[in-house]
Amino acid sequence: MFNFYGEDFGNPVAPTKFQLAKPTPIYKRVSIMAASALVILALMVAGIWYVVRSKTTTPSQPSKPPAVSPVGPEQSLTYWLTVQRMRNNKPDGELFDSAGQDIFITGWKFRFNIQPAQDGALYLLSVGPAKNGAPEYNILFPLPRENRLDAKLAANQTTQSSWSYFVEKNGVERLCIIWAAQPLPELDAIFRDAAGNKKDPGVVADPAQISQMEAYLKKYDDDRPEVIADKSKKRTFVKGRGDVLVNLVELSHEAK
Repeated sequence: MFNFYGEDFGNPVAPTKFQLAKPTPIYKRVSIMAASALVILALMVAGIWYVVRSKTTTPSQPSKPPAVSPVGPEQSLTYWLTVQRMRNNKPDGELFDSAGQDIFITGWKFRFNIQPAQDGALYLLSVGPAKNGAPEYNILFPLPRENRLDAKLAANQTTQSSWSYFVEKNGVERLCIIWAAQPLPELDAIFRDAAGNKKDPGVVADPAQISQMEAYLKKYDDDRPEVIADKSKKRTFVKGRGDVLVNLVELSHEAK
């Protein structure tokens, strides 16, 4: 294409569509390319991070609340059994001590010994079914048959229950130890009424009080103390925290 013009004819300026745009300076083109490369690189890194994280991250699970340790003073005590072998309803041999982990013989008799490490109040009872199948709570300490109704014990003072017998052919005698830093008025009332039971001294007979005992013991089902039986020393050690310590003792026995 040619543009003819002179001093008195034509137009020296080229038409707009034939004008060439000025080239972009080289430094601007380099800056644009570098910026584009950085954007692409950032997108690639973000993509790789997302893929790796999606493969390694496990689905979130609801966190469990941390276990709350019982608070309060440390309570500890030691218990053991004094056992008398029996033959034809007569003593057979010398008395012996047991940590309570032995298999005893039906017809033998035993006494329960407890020694606390600090001052407090002791409530000891046997737990089992009555003849009609209902729960029965028989008070072993304080001693209703000896007219002792004070539950208080001094530190390192040893007390004994009355003699009891393994009566069923095969089974488990269940005893419940309740140790408290201070006397428990609600249990004192139940134990006093049981001591006044003329038909079965020491047996909790009031259905309302039986329900009250069941509810009280159930509160401590998930807060069992630490129990260590030492057969060599013939002693069992119980330790826990809180104002009240509740421990269930099971004594197994069988027919000879």
